[in-house]
Amino acid sequence: MELRHLRYFIVVAEELHFSRAAEILHMAQPPLSQQIQNLESELGIPLLIRTKRSVQLTPAGKAFLVEAKKVIAQTERAIEAAHQAYNGLLGQLHIGFVGTAMAEILPTILKAFRERYPMITTKLQNLVTTDQVQALREGLIEVGFIHPPILDTTLKLEVIGREQLVAVLPADHALASQKSIDLAQLRDELFVLYPRAWNIGLFDQIISLCQQAGFSMRLGQEALGWESIISLVAAGFGVSIVPASSRLLRSLDVAYLPLQGTTPTFDLALAWLPDNTSPLLHNFLQIARETAQARQQHMLP
Repeated sequence: MELRHLRYFIVVAEELHFSRAAEILHMAQPPLSQQIQNLESELGIPLLIRTKRSVQLTPAGKAFLVEAKKVIAQTERAIEAAHQAYNGLLGQLHIGFVGTAMAEILPTILKAFRERYPMITTKLQNLVTTDQVQALREGLIEVGFIHPPILDTTLKLEVIGREQLVAVLPADHALASQKSIDLAQLRDELFVLYPRAWNIGLFDQIISLCQQAGFSMRLGQEALGWESIISLVAAGFGVSIVPASSRLLRSLDVAYLPLQGTTPTFDLALAWLPDNTSPLLHNFLQIARETAQARQQHMLP
């Protein structure tokens, strides 16, 4: 039994007239009659009562009509779903993100993506950069919001945000009232930072900044996540260097001071496997690009 047999039967059953049904189906009447007979033979039961003046459904025909319509409707839904998935309009996207992305640009991207692609389900995972790199390799996420640089050269990276690094001090620190700070002023301080393995590139960048300021950073407490780092600074465990967007995570009990001189920057980038050709992924990347571009234009003077 083929789907076309069901479609033929449905039209005949609704019209109860072979000539009209044949016109609707754009076929001759004899082949249509033969197809219905073949269907009845395959089922082993009569579906129609035919006389010279009328065509009527048998009880079996009425029951078969109900189920045939369901099959055709389900088939059409399956076809539509396949087309939507092919065009990136339906499915599920797994997204990794660092904390600062959620504090800044990621919510805007997600809102724009949901508005344009309402049938896409997004699954979010808060992961540090190194864990996102591993998750991308293992196929656990399709795209990540990470902080470059990274050691893995097989991933495709695209910077969508760039911000300044700032110093964060306890609010009662002697230098907290300054409008800006020379990094050399922190030479005697303990620094609160994350483990180097969390983001090797950024960790080494902060070490290099301290060396350029004429001192070696003294690492005190380690913490995972910018919010944890800032909380420890607020509790008096030391000072730190954080992205400017970290000010959105916590503002009480700490002071954020711009760094004097050449201000280092901190990038946020999209990361994905270059051989991932999923339309769903590339639709998301396009939304992210558009959002980042609009945000950049809004920030221009």
